[in-house]
Amino acid sequence: MRPVRIGVIGLGKFGEVHVRALSQMAEFELVAVCSRSPERAAQVAEKYGLRRWYADAHDLAADPEIEAVDVVTEVGRHAEVVQIALAAGKHVLVEKPLSARLDETEAVLRLAEEKQRIVMVGYIERYDPRRAMIRERIASGELGEIVSLYGRRNCGRRYLSMPRFQRLPVIVEPGIHTVDMLLWLAGSRVERVYAVGRSHNEWGIIDTWWATLEFTSGAVGVVEQVWQLPEGGPKDWPQDNCLEVIGTKGTVQMRDPNDSFWVWTSARTCSPDYYLVPEVVGQATGALRNELNYFARCVLNGEQPTMGTPDEIRHTTQVALAIVQSAEQGRVVDLE
Repeated sequence: MRPVRIGVIGLGKFGEVHVRALSQMAEFELVAVCSRSPERAAQVAEKYGLRRWYADAHDLAADPEIEAVDVVTEVGRHAEVVQIALAAGKHVLVEKPLSARLDETEAVLRLAEEKQRIVMVGYIERYDPRRAMIRERIASGELGEIVSLYGRRNCGRRYLSMPRFQRLPVIVEPGIHTVDMLLWLAGSRVERVYAVGRSHNEWGIIDTWWATLEFTSGAVGVVEQVWQLPEGGPKDWPQDNCLEVIGTKGTVQMRDPNDSFWVWTSARTCSPDYYLVPEVVGQATGALRNELNYFARCVLNGEQPTMGTPDEIRHTTQVALAIVQSAEQGRVVDLE
């Protein structure tokens, strides 16, 4: 199978993580990178031995050697950059969420359909083997009828001071991961949302979110997100994540951070990443590589992704925004 010729737009910390993973994968030929900072683009291109770099997304999208684009910009530019790539006839992988606006999401998906190109959103938790095994157990009937789903994504308070978490409600970014996971595992649409949000910080950001999701299947989901974890936690990035599914025949629970893997020295205690992009023998592996590999197969086979269909992209965005609306208005939000 030939490699997919790809370019990356957006070279922040996670953008370079994508570049590193792509540069190590036989499924891809990394052609060029793009950043609005010419210095940054040139630096990354040199580091990974690339012949070309760009400072404008239009220029990378117009490169005739590139057939697919990986968009890792800040969330507010996702839709704009994806539309630039689609207009140039490229397939697109974009970090989540595609947009924080439903009308913008719809516009992008319509353009993708018109251009007959793939748009895949990086709901990376679907590519975690642990979460995938939960999905398989549900699909096999091992857990019986799903009764309840619960997702927790709590984080350290100090991260609210970072600009990236002040642009959107944290229940949307990064909380849309949890919303997507509950919808994926439930295998059902949400028909009703009720949410409560509270702020306990000097920035006026809602840091405490609780949302109840009623599924058409009859299952109930709960999303908890509290960004008030105190200092002094055991990880550099203090998080307390949990996923629980209760069925009529069985229950599954999964906890993060990596509770079974700790390293401690006289300097610090940490729990190394073995989920997102761990390195084994100098090679990136983990959920990101799985996600990229799936995108490559879709492009080469000319198949629309089944892991994150256009309808799933729309509905996940719709539910996340309904949580925000419910908390702001103090009422139940019914979804069509």
